[in-house]
Amino acid sequence: MGQNALPKASSALDSFAAVSGDLTGIVSGMTPTLANARGTLAQLSATLGQAKTTLSQTDSSLAKVQDKLATAANDIAALQTSESMGELADLMGVDVNDVADFMASPVELTSKSIYPVKSFGSGIAPFYTIGWAAMCSSPFTSSRSTVKVLAALRRAKATLAAGCSW
Repeated sequence: MGQNALPKASSALDSFAAVSGDLTGIVSGMTPTLANARGTLAQLSATLGQAKTTLSQTDSSLAKVQDKLATAANDIAALQTSESMGELADLMGVDVNDVADFMASPVELTSKSIYPVKSFGSGIAPFYTIGWAAMCSSPFTSSRSTVKVLAALRRAKATLAAGCSW
């Protein structure tokens, strides 16, 4: 047993040394990962603390709103059951149902043309034609200035179109 034990022990020690080297590499590789994890957990903890504070404030605000809504509901219920509401409506000569119908109905708008125009832009087309001809005939020295003038004309056209929406 003595002769076989020594080579086996030597082989086991070699394997242990190899595994030890691998473990050392793995542990040293995990150090930056653990540091990053610590930083991420610290940020998560701070974020959760802020979320807890925000949720607490929201809970408090919602409780206040709930109290105010309950008070308003009680006040409205008291007004509906009181005789003074009916007396007030009679005194003012207001039919409560007419007021309710008015409040529930949508607003209706009537359009009235002051200066009727069949097609917008047809009356100002000569303005753009003359402007284009003047721009083409003027001695621009660079293409950048031409682009600036075109952009200004485009903005002026959009402004005129937006302002004439009757």
